[in-house]
Amino acid sequence: MCCAAAAYHHGGFFAAPLGHALETVNLTLLQTAQLPAARLTALGDPALTGLPAFLAAGPASSSGTMILEYTAHSALAELRTCAAPASVGHAVLSRGLEEAAGFAGQAARQTLRATEAYRTVLACELVCAVRVLRMHAVPPEIAVFTVADEALPDGKTTAR
Repeated sequence: MCCAAAAYHHGGFFAAPLGHALETVNLTLLQTAQLPAARLTALGDPALTGLPAFLAAGPASSSGTMILEYTAHSALAELRTCAAPASVGHAVLSRGLEEAAGFAGQAARQTLRATEAYRTVLACELVCAVRVLRMHAVPPEIAVFTVADEALPDGKTTAR
């Protein structure tokens, strides 16, 4: 289930505190997204998991979940862009009468992009984690795995 998100102008004149708070959110998303991206890379390493490289199920040259690693790191790059503070911008407005623009609207748009990129990183990790658990002789009987396993395709024709 996907929820639609949008950013709207609120009509306030000085929203710098909101912009600063959103910039903190974006930095936090970046910091925490680096962890699942690193775990995703580790899941594809046979030296760490004892499983085939990139969790591939086909011949030795199969790429398996490598594309998910690329996708996650691309999303991580988007998060780095979104973490750049919008508040460093400057604009003189209203024919020179207002000299402060908090750029909160820009920070809100960056937060929307950051949130989507964060979701992408987490989704890539989830797909790889489910694949790892499916590769075990006896997958765990854990409710969250059961839900994810049922929601994702079986992978018999993908990730080769």
